[in-house]
Amino acid sequence: MSLNTSSNSPGDTQRSKNASSDVKQMFKSETDLDITADLRKKLHRAKKEKLEITTKHNAELASYESQIAKLRSEVEKGEALRQSLEYDLAVVRKEAGLGRRAAEERLAEAHRIQEKLCAQNAELQGKANEIEKAFQTSQLKWKEECRRFEHDLEERDNIIQNCNREYDLLMKEKSRLEKTLQEQDNAVQNMRKKVEKLETEHMDCSDLLRRQTSELEFSTQREERLRKEFEATTLRVRKLEENIEAERAAHLESKFNSEIIQLRIRDLEGALQVEKASQAEAVADLEMIKNEFKEVESAYEREKHNAQESFAKLSLLEREYVSKNKKLNEEIEEQKKVIIDLSKRLQYNEKSCSELQEELVMAKKHQAFLVETCENNVKELESILDSFTVSGQWTSGIHKDKDKPPSFSVVLETLRRTLTDYQNKLEDASNELNSMNDAKEKASNELDSTKQKIESHTKNIKDLQDKLADVSKELSHLRTKCADREALISSLKVELQNVLHCWEKEKARAAQSESELQKLAQAFQKDTEEKLTFLHTLYQHLIAGCVLMKQPEGMLDKFSWTELCAVLQENVDALIADLTRANEKISHLEYICKNKSDTMRELQQTQEDTFNKVAEQIKAQESCWHKQKKELELQYSELLLEVQRRAQKLITHEKFESACEELNNALLREQQAQMLLNEQAQQLQELNYRLELHSSEEADKNQTLGEAVKSLSEAKMELRRKDQSLRQLNRHLTQLEQDKRRLEENIHDAESALRMAAKDKECVANHMRTVENMLHKVRDQISLSRTAASRNDFTLQLPKLHLETFAMEGLKGGPEVVACQAMIKSFMDVYQLASARIATLEKEMTSHRSHIATLKSELHTACLRENQSLQSIGSRDHSNLSVASRAALPADTVGVGDFLPLQAELDTTYTFLKETFINPLTSSHSSSATMSANAKRPTQIG
Repeated sequence: MSLNTSSNSPGDTQRSKNASSDVKQMFKSETDLDITADLRKKLHRAKKEKLEITTKHNAELASYESQIAKLRSEVEKGEALRQSLEYDLAVVRKEAGLGRRAAEERLAEAHRIQEKLCAQNAELQGKANEIEKAFQTSQLKWKEECRRFEHDLEERDNIIQNCNREYDLLMKEKSRLEKTLQEQDNAVQNMRKKVEKLETEHMDCSDLLRRQTSELEFSTQREERLRKEFEATTLRVRKLEENIEAERAAHLESKFNSEIIQLRIRDLEGALQVEKASQAEAVADLEMIKNEFKEVESAYEREKHNAQESFAKLSLLEREYVSKNKKLNEEIEEQKKVIIDLSKRLQYNEKSCSELQEELVMAKKHQAFLVETCENNVKELESILDSFTVSGQWTSGIHKDKDKPPSFSVVLETLRRTLTDYQNKLEDASNELNSMNDAKEKASNELDSTKQKIESHTKNIKDLQDKLADVSKELSHLRTKCADREALISSLKVELQNVLHCWEKEKARAAQSESELQKLAQAFQKDTEEKLTFLHTLYQHLIAGCVLMKQPEGMLDKFSWTELCAVLQENVDALIADLTRANEKISHLEYICKNKSDTMRELQQTQEDTFNKVAEQIKAQESCWHKQKKELELQYSELLLEVQRRAQKLITHEKFESACEELNNALLREQQAQMLLNEQAQQLQELNYRLELHSSEEADKNQTLGEAVKSLSEAKMELRRKDQSLRQLNRHLTQLEQDKRRLEENIHDAESALRMAAKDKECVANHMRTVENMLHKVRDQISLSRTAASRNDFTLQLPKLHLETFAMEGLKGGPEVVACQAMIKSFMDVYQLASARIATLEKEMTSHRSHIATLKSELHTACLRENQSLQSIGSRDHSNLSVASRAALPADTVGVGDFLPLQAELDTTYTFLKETFINPLTSSHSSSATMSANAKRPTQIG
């Protein structure tokens, strides 16, 4: 066991190193995943913050709408109070007319009641002192209420100022968003222009390819022409050879020289053909390069022209942007001025409303004081009547006795005293009546002025509410537009970055092509100069007929003229036959080379496919073996840890042996895996050796064919160059097509996003239209119920909205749809609260109206009874009949018994509202606001 462990120690160290490297890689991948998770969390947090901001804004809008509804309800309450006060004024005027008539009738009878009123003056003075004390306490209470009301007004002013600040911020956001939208529109226009430019470039590239194909065809035609010229030159050479044969008959030395010259001419003709072919190809390449350079220059000039046009358009757009900004700023300032004026009007209207409320409260108190004085006067009159009836009984008793008739002087003195007292009291009463009439006229005038002010305030409040609704709609519309435009901007920015990156690559390629063009032009100039010098020298040699090599002079004596002619003819025929054979061999070798090149390409492709398949299989096997190796290493490390733990815990020898056996098994498995890997490596080496043998055989074949292919190598190289240029152009075309496809996909995505946004907007708009239709129906029902139904039936005919009517569609969208649904739900809550509040107020109004009707009926009966009693007293005084007084006694007693004091009804509105609203709605802000209004309501009514 110890030997095995010692032999496996270096393998363990290597495995531990591999495991540590794998662990490091895992840690790196985990850190990358953590970074991505953190970034995603930040994105989710930002989205959540955005949703929270929208919810806060919607909540603030709901609170403001609830406040507006409360103000409307308060205005409606003021109108109801105004109507009740008008009715009370009409009743008081009627009663004042009746009082005037009664006072005119009482003036005749007041002289008789003066003595009894003197005794009651002291009592009235005591009552007046008590009333003054009560008035002082009520004044203190009223001051406290005024302070509370001023505090509430200050809070409302603060709320209005906060609203104005928020409106200013929203206008700033609106201007900023409009600027961003304009910038985005400019970016979109630039992107469209660039797309159009790329399309034009794509068309130019296609034209270039067409031109290159036409030029290739032209080069093939030139090659055919050169072949024809070569044939013509061969014919000329033959003619020259014939001339040389004719001259050889005269001069043998010139014949030998001519043979040497012919051989050299043939060599030069071959070189000339090669050079002509290369020169023609170079000329074609130059023309191609020149055409490409001209096209690049034209494209560059077009781009310059387009850039100038884009700069001009940019300047125009900037000017338009500045002008539009100025206009928008002026409109914003005008709107701010209008908002400031409206806020001032609101404050002035609120102040006037508060003053009107104070005046109404004062009028109510004055009316209550008048009612109390009237009741006190009625009670005093009743007591006077009672006392007068008692004195009548006493006088009637005196008349019954007739034993002691009263003295006439005493009666005259009492009559004179009573008359003087009555005259004084009548004058005081007339003065008080005049002052009361003046106060009534003032109160009527003040009520008319308050009516006009309330009407103007209601109109201003309605206008402000309409403007608020319009502004909120514009805000929502602008926010939706901003969200859509932000998505468009993000997509277009990405597209811009991609297009700019492609543009930079194309610029770099253009610069490289320009540098290559310059190099090729320089090389072509050098080649043309060298070829021109060579041709010039060759031309001079041909004209001069100089011979570089000198033949020996002894050759002329050995051959005769006929023999030399025959030898030259044989040599010429042999050379011509050799030329034809060489041409046939070249054509046959070209055909063989083409076939072999095709076969070689097919073999290479098949070999590459087989190698790729084998490599993929080997990679898959290697990945599997690596995975198995990692698993084995993990098992080995776990087993080592278990062995260490067990060694620490003093485990038994059998368990230790089992662990060692498991480790040995794991090592054997690893060794087997390594053996398999080695076998696979050997197989790979064998395959590589076979490939090398195959390649060596192919190299031998290529060497055998190399001698025949040397003449065609230059043409193949040039063709390869052309193929490379064509491939580069095809790659460029494919890249441009890919860019175009990407741009089209991005445009399609942007259009789909715009369509989705438009659909969402249409859904929200339809939903809001349905809500508006429902609300219009509710408003029509309310107006019909007010016109058709009576006041008692108004609470029964008030329509009830349910959330089911608005939640039927089940819209699914972004935060805008959620905010819309939240707004509708909050409106439904406010509507239900308002309907409940209206029902309770209607109940209170019905109770107060019934109470007022009972008071009016009782006052009317009391006035009638007083008139009847005064008429009965006048008839009794004029007729001096005791029977009438006796008949009037039981009626008066019955009237006094029937005219009981009024009992105050309990105000149950506060307890009812407390049970209905406070308990279920303690958490929401709107419920707190309604509770505050409900808590203030009973004090105002009281």
